[in-house]
Amino acid sequence: MSDAPTILFAEDDLDYSAEILNLLEPLKVNVITVENGRQAAFFLCDLSQEIDLVITDMTMPGGSGWMAIKVARIQRGDSLPIILQTGAAEFPDVRRRAKRFGINLMDKADLREQLVPAVREALRLSPTRLS
Repeated sequence: MSDAPTILFAEDDLDYSAEILNLLEPLKVNVITVENGRQAAFFLCDLSQEIDLVITDMTMPGGSGWMAIKVARIQRGDSLPIILQTGAAEFPDVRRRAKRFGINLMDKADLREQLVPAVREALRLSPTRLS
């Protein structure tokens, strides 16, 4: 197994998922891709599976991102960095909930500019890391 950090990525839109994976590729991280919060929860409950960061969509059929976030906090604790990416980031109730869980909330419209810097910060990667 590689020494690269592992990201658990939950997204139901396959085209959008491919776009995010392309953004993450230069960071040389391991990515476990799942399609919903229920699948993410499965990986989060398996404590033999090393996970260094969770990136999740909020609304997905088959289990929301909130489900994955709750399980992450219960199983992995508050120190596991989580990025919630959603088109509903501007809503006050979403912002309050994200703050309560201690997660990084990002609007999907801003991901091209904000995701890679947020991942680097969460994983403590140097700005020049490409391998």
